[in-house]
Formats: sequence, structure tokens, C-alpha cells
Amino acid sequence: ILLEDGIDPSTKSYLLNLPTESVLSRKLAQPRPQGIHKSRQQLGTLIKVALHKELKSLYDELTQSIEAESVEAQTDRKSRAKRSLRNVLLDFLCFCRNDKKELVTAANLATRHFEEARCLTDK
Repeated sequence: ILLEDGIDPSTKSYLLNLPTESVLSRKLAQPRPQGIHKSRQQLGTLIKVALHKELKSLYDELTQSIEAESVEAQTDRKSRAKRSLRNVLLDFLCFCRNDKKELVTAANLATRHFEEARCLTDK
């Protein structure tokens, strides 16, 4: 899905987005919040480790495309879809193992993303 050119950014964003802890807890008879959180973090980290190069490459590509559009955020469907996918990719890129360098890299990326945001959906 990540590398498939025939899938539009909106659909990719929807398909790649991990379910929230709230959604997962509603599916269980006796939810355990700590277990759900830990499992979701582990899955996100596994995906990030396996696909880091591809995630970062697409994130950078979308960032350049969004920055080239204009000074202000665009509100058309295509631009919103690109921002949505970019945010999902950022989520994956911020999943970290207990590695200080990895944590700092993720924090710097998230901070830069926030500081360069052109609209609320990027903050």
C-alpha cells in the first residue's frame, strides 16, 4: 500500500492509519488500557523499523510537494489528502524503541513538522 502509485493519498492515509487505543478497547470484552497501549506501540515500532526508508522517503516527498503549493494551506481535496497521509507517516516515524538517538530524531522531526505547519491539521 505504502509504495503503490495507483492508490490516492486519502485512501493510503485511511488504510495505513493504525486504530486508536479507544477503538481497540471497544472491541474487547475486558479491555486492558496498558496492554492495548503497549501492543499498539509495539506494532507501530515494528512497522517503522521494517519500512523506515520508505516511510521517510514518502514523508519527505509529501513535505516538498506541500511546501511547493503556496504559502498558505490549500483546502482542496487533494491537498487535504496529502496532509493527512503525511501526518500518518509522521506518526509511524515517531514510534521509537528505547534508543535515545532514535527518540531525539523523532522529537526533532515532530517539532519541525509542528513549527512549519501552515494549518491546524498539521499541528
